[in-house]
Amino acid sequence: MSAQPSHPSADSPSSLRAALLSPPAPAPAPQALADPVPGPDAQEVALVPTAPELLASSPNLQRLCESYHTTRRRMVERGRRQRLGIAAMVCGLAVGATFLARQGSLPKDMVTMLVISVAAASAVGLVVLGWLWVRDERKLRQAQGERLLRALQFNCTMPEERLRAFRRLVPATSAFFDVYGAWKMEHPDRRSALAILLGGLSGKSRSTASA
Repeated sequence: MSAQPSHPSADSPSSLRAALLSPPAPAPAPQALADPVPGPDAQEVALVPTAPELLASSPNLQRLCESYHTTRRRMVERGRRQRLGIAAMVCGLAVGATFLARQGSLPKDMVTMLVISVAAASAVGLVVLGWLWVRDERKLRQAQGERLLRALQFNCTMPEERLRAFRRLVPATSAFFDVYGAWKMEHPDRRSALAILLGGLSGKSRSTASA
């Protein structure tokens, strides 16, 4: 029985040399990218109504803009009254303490400590008022987008296809402030800063009298 020829071992020098000199294997083909999300077409963009068109098509938006304007004006007047009250308190205390120090009723060290303490407390109060203002302003702004969408559901003469394009392409909150800007151009506030301040003070006095 004849002996069969032996095959070269896989770990022989010749096989290792052949593996090193062989060309590299081709890299795998990259996977196909996912299909991009289709954007809005030109026809749908052309259907989006402008802010004056929305304002003219819905009486509810008129009332919404008026409500926001009134609410924010009251917030501004309330914050101004609070700041003026703190400033008046600090000034009154400083004047009273100075008068008492000159009369000799209070020692100067106590007057200085009293004024510094009240000034520090007033500064903390102003910081708290500023934080409350930012919080209330953010909450008020964020609520207007949802209110705008609810206002457009009823008593609106805008065609439905244009409203669908508007809801799909335009953020509701930014759309409200565009509409509010158009409303302010139609209803400018001609009061001066002094008149606004006096109106806030008179509002405070009326609320105090009614209480």
